Amino acid sequence: MTDDNARNASGPPQTSTTNSLLCAAIELLRQGGALQEMRTDGSTVYQHSWGVALLAMELFDYSDLATVSAGLLHDAVERDIADLGQIEAGCGRRTAELVAGLTRHPAQPLPDYLDQIAKAGRAAVELKICDRLDSLQHARDRPPEARDSLFATTRDLYLPFARKRSPVGYSALTEALAKTDTYSS
Repeated sequence: MTDDNARNASGPPQTSTTNSLLCAAIELLRQGGALQEMRTDGSTVYQHSWGVALLAMELFDYSDLATVSAGLLHDAVERDIADLGQIEAGCGRRTAELVAGLTRHPAQPLPDYLDQIAKAGRAAVELKICDRLDSLQHARDRPPEARDSLFATTRDLYLPFARKRSPVGYSALTEALAKTDTYSS
C-alpha cells in the first residue's frame, strides 16, 4: 500500500490487526521504559508517543495501523526502547521502515536527517511534523535554553522542510510557532 493509499484507508480496521499492531507497539514502549522515561518538558516518552500518533490521525487523517504504530514508536530506536528487529517482529515491516526513516543517528547533521526523512516518504515527513508539533505544544514546560533551541530549529529548518513537502504540516507548524512569544514572522 502506498503512502497516499495508506493515509486515507477507508473502512474500519480489522479487530485482530488493531489488537496485534497497536498492542505490540504499546508493549514495546512499556517494556522499554517509555512509561517512566522523562523528556525535557516533564512529560514521559509514552505521553509524547501518543501525542504524535493522535496528531497523525487528527491532522493528517491517518487510519492505517502501520503509520499510527510508527507514530507511537518514532523515538524507540533513538531512546533504546526497542530496535528495528523488535519493531518489525511486533508491528510489521512498514512500521519498522517508517521508524528507520525517523531515527536520527548519533552525530548525524540535522539537514542530513531531514533528507533521510524525506526519502522515507510522505508518512515519515508527516509523522516528523507531528513530532515537532507535539513538542511545540509542551514548549512552555521546557527549560529556556531548550525552548529557544526548539523554536529556532523549528523556524529555521523544520518550517522550510514542511513548506516543500506538506501544505497541511506547514500551516500547522506556522500556526504553532505564531502562538509562541518568541516567534515573529
